[in-house]
Amino acid sequence: MKILVIVLIFILPNLLLSKPGDLLWRYKCTDKFYTSSPIADNEKVYFANESLYAFTKKGDFKWSYRMTARSFNTPCMDENIIIYVSLIGNTVYACSTSSGKERWKKTISTDPYGKIETLLPIIGNGICFFTTQNAYVFGLDIPNGNTVLCSKIDGAFPLKSPVFSQNKIYVPDSSYPNNCSIYCINATNGSQIWKYTTDTYLQYELLVVNNMVYIGGYNSYAYALNAETGQLIWKVFASYASRFADSKPCYSNGIVYFPGMKSEIDTGHLFAFNAANGEKIWERLDGEFTRIKFPAIDNEAIYLGGESYIYTNQVYAINKVNGQTMWTFWHDGNLIYQSSPCASDGIVFIGNNDNYLYAIETYGYTGFKDNKSASYLPAKSLSVSPNPFSSRLSLSLPSSGAVYSLTGQLVMNLSKGKLSVDTSKWREGVYIVKSGMECKRIVKIR
Repeated sequence: MKILVIVLIFILPNLLLSKPGDLLWRYKCTDKFYTSSPIADNEKVYFANESLYAFTKKGDFKWSYRMTARSFNTPCMDENIIIYVSLIGNTVYACSTSSGKERWKKTISTDPYGKIETLLPIIGNGICFFTTQNAYVFGLDIPNGNTVLCSKIDGAFPLKSPVFSQNKIYVPDSSYPNNCSIYCINATNGSQIWKYTTDTYLQYELLVVNNMVYIGGYNSYAYALNAETGQLIWKVFASYASRFADSKPCYSNGIVYFPGMKSEIDTGHLFAFNAANGEKIWERLDGEFTRIKFPAIDNEAIYLGGESYIYTNQVYAINKVNGQTMWTFWHDGNLIYQSSPCASDGIVFIGNNDNYLYAIETYGYTGFKDNKSASYLPAKSLSVSPNPFSSRLSLSLPSSGAVYSLTGQLVMNLSKGKLSVDTSKWREGVYIVKSGMECKRIVKIR
């Protein structure tokens, strides 16, 4: 019994501190997110609207870089340089990841190349690759922005986002409504290695893993090709209720996941196939999701954002093994998650058209738990209201205490008794109130 009590003393507070689907923090930008999504490295998270921003994963602002064009694209990065490829202005920007200072920028002429088409640029061998409407594949070297590849794919329609693997570029074109092709070209000289033509419109980006190419079609078929030869390995019909549209597959442990949507309305679907033979493992056709953008995946789950003007929008964590919903995140009404999620170190980052970047607990972010003072009991005599709170917080403390951020940083000391605290300048997110041996988790909202 003593052992059980000791275990509860240490475990219960951690359950109170944060749980999957909790808001950790959020930051309001001056402009809306569009289709740009966050990216992360070991230390920071980066995102773009009309500026590039950098934050620590605990929510501390590091820098911002103002661009001259609105952001629809997702940035990419290579070690100490972050690249943003702008659809508006046809300009490529490169900044230092440590300071946000501009390293170089390059404008691509629309004649003869056409407008930049890539929403998701890719980096390989120290080169940033992207595509244009007139079927050109560009490669700029990362240190200085020099053009090292400019290759037109003859006969191709406007190209979608490229993928780099084994010194090859794989890219679908966009011959709407059908007969789209997938191209494999040499990343050094741009020569075509193979081409595979379908009878349908294709997803915005394909997936290359384990010498296989995966992509979904508007005709509700999932395709798997040999990455070396372009030979069709399998082609599987998913469902009459769904089609594969403006998203991309993702992969984990021998399973490839295809987001889909219902044709008539913005209802998202999700399918899991055996990556080797295309056997369907599970499917979600229940209409719980909104229209799915690009999914994120980690060791624990698949994370889905959504975009819909009809349904309430949420962020979903889906079990990779059985397809069941593990948790959802919903905040402040009908949000339109045009951005897609980024999963890193136990946090999901996602932007929204309410101008906020959100950081959401996934399964074990331990920034606060690392603090040795986390071994406290759940609140009994300690009371806090309202919770969630906005501009003011009322507390009743059995003994003197303090408020801490989720990372364990002291926010303010508190005296014993009844208090009223002005919280109007606090950042939105999760905090911990401690008094004596008791603690309570509280959430600041607007």
